Parts: sequence; structure tokens; C-alpha cells
Amino acid sequence: MAFLSKPSFSLKIGITFVVLFGFIMAAVVITISNEVERKYTRQYEETVSATLTATREEIAARHNHMRGQLKGLAEIASRENAFQLMASGAFKYYQTPVVDFAMSHQPTMGLDALTIADWNGMILSAAHYRMDFERQFGAEIARLEEYSENSVIMSFLRQTGPFPCFAALEKIRIQGKTLYVLGGLEITPKMVQLFRGDANNAVVLALPNETIAGSDSIDLPDIKHINFSKKLASGIAIGVEENYSIGKITLPYVMADSTDLATLYLFHPRDELNQLLDQLANLLMIIGISGALLILILTPVLVKILLAPLEDLAEEADKLTLDNLDVNFKSGAKDETGVLADALNRMVAGLLRSRRKLAAAEKKAALGELARQVNHDVKNGFLPIKNVMQHWEEVADNEPENLREVFDDRKSVVKNSLQYMEKLTRNYLRLQPKYDPERIEINQLIAGVADSFQEIPEKKISLETALSDNPLVYADRVQLQRAFENVLKNSIEAIETDGFIRISTDTQNGSVVIRWEDNGVGIPPEIREQLFTTQITTKPDGTGIGLANVKRIVEEAAGQLNIDSELGKGTRVNISLPLHNR
Repeated sequence: MAFLSKPSFSLKIGITFVVLFGFIMAAVVITISNEVERKYTRQYEETVSATLTATREEIAARHNHMRGQLKGLAEIASRENAFQLMASGAFKYYQTPVVDFAMSHQPTMGLDALTIADWNGMILSAAHYRMDFERQFGAEIARLEEYSENSVIMSFLRQTGPFPCFAALEKIRIQGKTLYVLGGLEITPKMVQLFRGDANNAVVLALPNETIAGSDSIDLPDIKHINFSKKLASGIAIGVEENYSIGKITLPYVMADSTDLATLYLFHPRDELNQLLDQLANLLMIIGISGALLILILTPVLVKILLAPLEDLAEEADKLTLDNLDVNFKSGAKDETGVLADALNRMVAGLLRSRRKLAAAEKKAALGELARQVNHDVKNGFLPIKNVMQHWEEVADNEPENLREVFDDRKSVVKNSLQYMEKLTRNYLRLQPKYDPERIEINQLIAGVADSFQEIPEKKISLETALSDNPLVYADRVQLQRAFENVLKNSIEAIETDGFIRISTDTQNGSVVIRWEDNGVGIPPEIREQLFTTQITTKPDGTGIGLANVKRIVEEAAGQLNIDSELGKGTRVNISLPLHNR
């Protein structure tokens, strides 16, 4: 294993290929598997939800039908003389017409339980259990009244014991007194089986004291250990077990002494999904193993092909020393190795020219100063364009319907900045830029500069202008715009997050005075006396030539520059330029 202690570059590349491919394959396998499982699991959940929704509707339909039957029966009872006499007190409740009323009408209604109780909750007539006569039923009636509009399950009594029913309650007034009519459909395994929908499904109704299975005897999971935390939009609670997607709905369960919940569980088999996932896992495993074998076979060949040009360059570079610069790197290829070879050849040529460049150190320093000047002016020229572009991006993301309006409104800033950059470029074609004065409407120039900086990214700055009646000056437009942009840019950078910048013009004593005020951090006292020195700057990436240029440009236009600043309160820049006679 010694070769691993100092692995070669080719071995590192090979290992990188294998590891990268492994990560990609693993990510693809996991993504595909999860997406397939998620998609088909959702389909299974929707199937369960649709079946249980249909079950809800079926139970509700049975409930409404039963209520209609009971309402009709209550109307019949209200017309019976026996009930009218009983309510008026002229007839005893235990008379035969009252006691036998429920038994005589139950067969025609198709109900499994039918009870009539008086206003005190005492049972007057019970078709399903004659011995229920005179039992107090008031507690159950009170609970049923709470769910009069909903489907409920209730425990009725008969000779063999209690039995659960889907129950409904109706009431009617006779002789100023209320009679209650209760009916029920017995819940049997056969009835529960009707709720399973697909014949492959299994359904179980869990009551507080018993469980009714509506399916053949099958191996169902323990419901107590299944998590039903997920709820679909229909309100159906869904759980997942290895072999089933399980849904449940709950119904009130009214008993003699309390109200509890009954839960209907639907088990939808996942056999097809599990089989599909197993097949997919096997297929992805085969693809992964095949891909891994393929990359192991191809990696040495690919590494050899890729690194052969680099090995040639390394061999030639090993010959290169300061005393031996007579080395030529072959650069026939147009790929990265060709670029590297060209760069090495240029490096060698540069080393050969280094002695001549050392002799021209002073000239090089001067050119360096010029480069700093160009860099500073180009950055200032592109800043308005950058601000406008960021403004367009924000509008496109947040208010796309206003993009066209904002584009038309701000495109002039970009055009003006490009024209400014074009003039600046022409000036720098000459070693000493030509001073080209012209008549300038100073308010128009200031408005254009201010408009270029209307949108300041990551800052909330109020930019205000108060401009007097259109004074004219005679100066170089490009140079003066450079000066104004420098001043405004300094004010923006001096404001940390929120603040204001106010630009105003005023004419006095044959001059126009331009004031730039901000509430930024101010200028430290130790810097103020050297503000116009080209090497002085308070910015991490500053060049120190901004205010020096502003002063030079203003003085070339026969003007004056004055700066007043207080640390922590802000800065005021006053530029005075002579007015130009019209």
C-alpha cells in the first residue's frame, strides 16, 4: 500500500472520478426511488380517501333516509288518538295502542331498532325489545340531540344484549308535549363489508367495547401502533404500514352512560406498490453496479488520455531555470493544456523581458498611476448601469407587470452612462485627456447623475434635489460628470443603511453653488487635511484618487471646492462654478 502514501496526480484524478460517479449514482438512485414511492403512495392515499369519502356519503345518506322515515312516523303518531289522549292525561301511557305502536310500524320501515319515548325520556314503546318498556332513556336522547344533524352510532338493548346501530332521532309536539322517536339500523359484518369499496380492501369498525370486521379473516396489522398524523385535504386521517395504506374516519358513539368515538378503518393492500418498488430497487442496483464496473474499466484509459499532455508539459517545465530559459512548450491543442502551454511560453517570454522592464521602472510607476486612474473612472462609470440593472431585476422578481414601464423610465440612465463611458474611452486613448469645454445646463447634468443612483441596493436612501433656475456653466461635460458622480458615490458609501442625500443649486455673485449634503458617518479629523492627496482613502477597496480628481476638475473649470464634515453627523460638499453668459 506504499503507493497510497504519496499518490500520483493521475491516481488522485482516478479516485476523484470514481468517488464523484459513486455520489452521482447514489443520488440518482435515491431520488428516483423516493419519487416513485412518493408518487404511488399518494395514489394509494387518494384511493383510500375516495373510498372513505364515499363511505361517509353512504352513512350520511342512510342517516337522512332514516330521519325522513322517523319524521313520517312521528307525524303518524301525532294523529293517533291514543297518543293525543295520553299527552292530555286522559289515557294511560301503558295502554296497548301506545305500547304496541313501535312494533306495529317497524316492519314497514325496515329498521332494526325503533323506540318511542315521552317528554321525560321514559320508553313508551320499543319494537326491538318489548321489555325495554318504562326504562329511562333521557340521557341517550340528550346526547342524540347534540348530533341531530350528524351520523351517529348508538347502543340499543334487546333480549340478547346491547347491539350497535346507526341511529337517528326525531321529535314531535302533541298536546304541548314532546315525544321522541328513535330508530336504528343494526351494524353487522355484512353492512360493514359494504363500506370497503374495492373487493381487495379490508374494513374494520372499532367500537369502544367490540370490533366488527367487514372482511374475510385476514392478517391485519395492530392498529394501535400505526401513526395517523397525516391528514388529507378531505379530512381523512392516513397511516402507512408495510403491507397497507390505512385510512380512518370517526363517528360519535352514544351509550347509556357516556359518548365515545367509533372508528372505521380501511386497509388498502400495497402488494403492487411493494412489488414495483422491489423491482425498481433491483433495476437501480443493476444499473449502479454496471456503471461502477464501467467507470472502473474506463477511468485508467481516460486518465491516461487526459494527463498525457500535462505530463509532457511537466517534463519540459522540469528543465526550466533562471539560467536556462531556452524552453519551448508545445501548444498545438486548443484545450486547457494548450492554454497552459501558451501561458508558460508567455511566462518565459516575460522572464526574458524582465531585465528591460527593470530599466524602465520609473515609466512603469507612471503607467501604474494612470491604470489606477482608469480603474477608478471606469468603476464610477459602470456603477449607474449596475444600479439600474439591479433595479430591473428586483422589478422582474417582485412586480413583473411593471417591468416595461420601469425599463422605459430607466433606460435613458444606461444610455447616458454608456455615452459617458464612450467619451471617457476616447479621452484615455490619449495619454493626456483633452479638456473640451462646452455650455452645460448644470441642473440637467445633476438630475441625470441623481437619476443614475435612484436605486441603491441594500440601502434605504432618500435622494432629494432642490435646483434653482437652470444656471449655465462652461466646462468639460465628461470631466464634470466624473466629479459629480464621485461626490454622490462618496455620500452613498458614507451612509451605512438608512439616510438622506440632498443636492441643491443656488446662484450668487456670478457663480452657481452646488451643495451636496448627507447624514453619513462623516470624515475622521485625521483624514480631512489630506483629502485631496491621491494616496488617501477610507475605503477598503478605494484608490484614493476620487476627491483629488474632483478638486482638479473643478479647478480646471475655474471653480472652487470646499468640504465641511462632522464625524457621526454627515458631510457637506460645496462646489462653486462661474456662471456662463448666455
